[in-house]
Amino acid sequence: MLLALGALIAVPAVVAAHAEFERSRPEDGETVQGSPNVIRAFFSEELGDGSEMALLDEDGATIATGTIDPANPTRLRIDPPELQPGDYEVQWKSFADDGHLETGTFTFTVSAPVTPPPSLAPTPSEELSAPPSASAAPTVSAPSTPSPAAAEPSPPASAAGASDVLLPIIAAVVIVGALGGYLLMRRRPARS
Repeated sequence: MLLALGALIAVPAVVAAHAEFERSRPEDGETVQGSPNVIRAFFSEELGDGSEMALLDEDGATIATGTIDPANPTRLRIDPPELQPGDYEVQWKSFADDGHLETGTFTFTVSAPVTPPPSLAPTPSEELSAPPSASAAPTVSAPSTPSPAAAEPSPPASAAGASDVLLPIIAAVVIVGALGGYLLMRRRPARS
């Protein structure tokens, strides 16, 4: 009776000692857009030495290999190179602490990455033209060839503002100086 009870208790412990495959990323049969950065296989418990994965292309050639993920001992990890569109297979084998070996495969497909359409920037004529208004009078459009003055960049607003203020001040100082000199010359008595 004790032997039977001991066997019942030991059987789940032996079964639990196997590192069972749970899932993968990419998932088995999944189609991913563009090359995945990492390929992972997740297991039910920590993996032992000798656990590894291999990534194979459509022709069966090994492209990359991986081992236990340093960040999590219940995962196998491959950091693949840039993968071209096509079908890929991952072969894995896992060793549990009791030395039990499990093997398996999963597949995925890489499709070409979807590139977003370029945003359409408005053309310069669209940016400069105002929407038509019922009350606005028709305007004459400017010639398409720019004049030399139009090609030169206009000074920044702060520079234009400074010259607008500075020029009248200089003119006022010159006028006051000239007027003061004139009055001084006039006040001097004439020498005989």
